Amino acid sequence: MTKNILHNIFLAIGILFGGTVSTANAEVIAYRVKDNGTLAVKNDSVAEQEQFFDTGALVNIPDKRKHTKSHFTWGAEFGSSIDMTAHNMSTFDLDVNFGYKNAFFKVVGVGVGFQRGIDSGNNFLPVYFVMRTSFRKKPSLCFLNLQAGYSFTTLKGSKTHGDIISALGCGINLTQSRHAKSYIIVSACSRFFDKNHRELTGLDMKAITYARLQIGINF
Repeated sequence: MTKNILHNIFLAIGILFGGTVSTANAEVIAYRVKDNGTLAVKNDSVAEQEQFFDTGALVNIPDKRKHTKSHFTWGAEFGSSIDMTAHNMSTFDLDVNFGYKNAFFKVVGVGVGFQRGIDSGNNFLPVYFVMRTSFRKKPSLCFLNLQAGYSFTTLKGSKTHGDIISALGCGINLTQSRHAKSYIIVSACSRFFDKNHRELTGLDMKAITYARLQIGINF
């Protein structure tokens, strides 16, 4: 019973993110490409299309509508980061990212975010490199999440400072169609403060460690 309920929940999320579900299978799939400024329709075999679009997911949503085959991807995520060092720096998080994708990489690109302190009122504006991959071209349910960058940090009682940030985690693909994919990511994150920043804010350690949970969708 529980398994059926979870399956129905993921299916509902997939319908919301992926569009209308089509149960018909097509041996040949058409998609649109631009050739010297002219829009043309080309055909691929099912196997060729699946290798490009299919990254593996708990729920796959069939769709034989025409698609534009592109290596560009972008996505949005929301979640929360819990301060594991008891310095009252837990945050609500909102991020967007964009970059390159293929059968090997879910995304290689850059991301920007806005993080608001849950109780402290601190603001963090991170800009970072992001890479997500399953290290294989075949469909995979899980993928590695790697992020590193710079955060513009405004804490109460101090000016805006810059901090180095990093994150390493694991993601699970929840649903996918050829238009969108939803996923969840659990990561361990660090924020490193320089000496002057620590003195101004009264921090007694060089880095804050977070546990982060994110839910996102990419196109």
